[in-house]
Amino acid sequence: MAVVDETDYRLCQLMMLDPRMQYRDLADRLGLSTQAVHRRFQSLIEEGILAGFSADTSMDYLKAIRVCVWGRSKSNTIDSIVQPLCANDSALEIFIGSGNFIYAIGLLKNLTDLESFVNHVKKAGQILDAQVGIEGYGIISGLKVMRGGITRGEITTLDQRIIRALHRDARKSMTDISRELDISIKTIRKRLSRLIDDGLIEFSLDWRTGEAGGLFSIMIINLKDGASKEEVGWRIIKPDRKYVLLGTFSNLPNIIVLMAWTRSIQEMGHLSDEVGKEDDVQSIMPHILTKKLRSYATWRDKLLVAEPSQTRKT
Repeated sequence: MAVVDETDYRLCQLMMLDPRMQYRDLADRLGLSTQAVHRRFQSLIEEGILAGFSADTSMDYLKAIRVCVWGRSKSNTIDSIVQPLCANDSALEIFIGSGNFIYAIGLLKNLTDLESFVNHVKKAGQILDAQVGIEGYGIISGLKVMRGGITRGEITTLDQRIIRALHRDARKSMTDISRELDISIKTIRKRLSRLIDDGLIEFSLDWRTGEAGGLFSIMIINLKDGASKEEVGWRIIKPDRKYVLLGTFSNLPNIIVLMAWTRSIQEMGHLSDEVGKEDDVQSIMPHILTKKLRSYATWRDKLLVAEPSQTRKT
C-alpha cells in the first residue's frame, strides 16, 4: 500500500475541485515540476487511490438533491450489507467506518424520494437510529462550494453525447473525444466550455480513502445552539490542518461534518481534541473510514442514454 503524503493529499484535493485540471496547472499550484506531478498522479492511480474521474449532467440542471444518511449498523458482518446498500438507484456513495459506522450519500430526483431512500438505507444497512441531512454548502481547499446553483440554457443531443463520452473518464483528451464522436476538436472544446460555464456538466473524483496510507475519518460535529455554522467552519479550516471536505446541512443547523486525512491515529486524536475545544462546539465524534464505494448506476447515470428532452427536471 502506498503511503500518501501531504503533497499527494493536496493533489487529490485539487483534483476534487477540477478532475480535468492539466498537469502544468497542478504543478503550478503544488510548486512541483510537471514531470513530478505526473509521476505522483500515475502512482495514485496504480495504487487504486484515485479510482475514477467521472462526468455527469449537473445536479443543479436536474434540480436534484444530495442527502446523507448515517448511523451504526447492528449487522455482525458489515461486508454483507455493502451491496444491498448500493442496490438503490439513488445511492451514490457509501462509506464504511469503524464501529460499524455507515455514511450513505444519495442523489434524489426530488424531496418526495427522501423517505424511500432513508428507509432503504436503514433496512439494508440495519441501522436503527439514523440521522438524515440534506446537503448544504461545503468547503474544499479553502473554497466555499454551493449546492443549488443556477444553470443556463439546455442540453442538446450533441452536449449529451459529449457528457456520455466523459462519463467514466472525465480526463479523456479532446483528441480521443473527437475520434469517438467523429466531431472536430474545435467544436468539442467550444461545447465543453459552454457546458462548464453554464453549469450543465458536473465532474467528480472517486477517491478511495481506504487504499491510502494514513487515516481518513468522518467527524460529526455538534454545535451549540445559536452558533454560526459558517463562522465555526472557517475557524476549523486552518492552513495547517489537512482536510478533504467540510460539509453542512440545510435541515440541521447544529451539525457540521468533517472528512479529514491524518498521518496517524494520534494525529487524528489531536485534531479531534482541537476541534472539540472550539467555543461553539458541543461535541465531536470521529469515525475512521475503512471502505468507500461509488455507484455508477444511479437514475442520473441512466439518463445519459435517454433523449435530451427527458433529462431536465421540472
